[in-house]
Formats: sequence, C-alpha cells, structure tokens
Amino acid sequence: MGPTLRSGRRRLWIGRAQSIDGHAALGSLVEYPRSNIQKFALQPAGNPEARPCRCRQSLPGDRILPALRYLPPARWLHWITAALMLVIIVAGLWIVYFEPADEAFKMRLYNVHESLGVIVFVLAVARIVYRRLNPPPPLAEDTPEWVRVCAHLTHGALYALLLLMPVIGFLATNAW
Repeated sequence: MGPTLRSGRRRLWIGRAQSIDGHAALGSLVEYPRSNIQKFALQPAGNPEARPCRCRQSLPGDRILPALRYLPPARWLHWITAALMLVIIVAGLWIVYFEPADEAFKMRLYNVHESLGVIVFVLAVARIVYRRLNPPPPLAEDTPEWVRVCAHLTHGALYALLLLMPVIGFLATNAW
C-alpha cells in the first residue's frame, strides 16, 4: 500500500490485479477510504453511469470501484448466528430422538440448547438494528422483480423465525 493521505485515505496502485471474476485487470492509481478497501470491480472508461464490468480487460481510464458486499460486522453476525443455529438444532435433535440415559447429561443438553437460543435471540435483535443502521447492498439492477420480492420476503421470514423460535421455546418450557 502507498502512503497514507489526510482524512484516512490511502493511495493504491492496483497493478496487474484480479477483477471479481478472476480475469486479469490493468490497474490505475485510485484513492479510497480505508474502510472501503475490500474487493474491486471495473467501471468502463468514459461512462460513469455504466454498471461495473466483471468480464473484460480494463482499458486506460477505467476506474476500479469497491464491489458491493455486506460489511464485515454483518458477515460476522450472520456466520455466528448460523453456527449457533447448527449447534441448537443438533442439541435439540439429540434430546428428542437420541434421548440420553444419563439425566445429568440430558439436562446439560437442555441448558446448552436454551442458553444458545437466548443468545440467538439477542444476536437476531442486534442484526436487525445493525441492518437498519447499515442497509445491505442492493440487488443487481437486472434482477427480476419477482426475485426481489421473494428475496425480501425470505429475509423477513428468516428474521421472524430467529426472533419467534426462542420466544416460543421459552414459553413452551415454562408453560408446564
């Protein structure tokens, strides 16, 4: 990386870089805020309105733009939630279908299952707050409208499940 410029920017020389799809790209001198230095896409020269190109050699004058992707905190929250859900599902299936003979071990599994459920609930609330403060990258412009609607409905349904399942589990275990 080059020298740090004022206002937290770095000057980058992207020499013989790789574009997002793996094709070689001729680079240029570009300035980006440090937080935006992740992956890069090529934007055709002379047309600032054009969508970034992912499949051709760059030409003189092309700009290299950061690719649109989720920010690292959103990605971390996603994968932590996914890993915890996997452990919760395995513990729940173990309790129901492979009921342990040792009562102490069974109660330990229940405690792990319930505790992780509470953590997933808190992470789901944190994810929703973070998503409101930092909107996700937009879908590609050429995405059909029905796919956009299905994607938004699916996201909403998954967040609803992440919030409702711990609450339903808590109410079910405390009802008797």
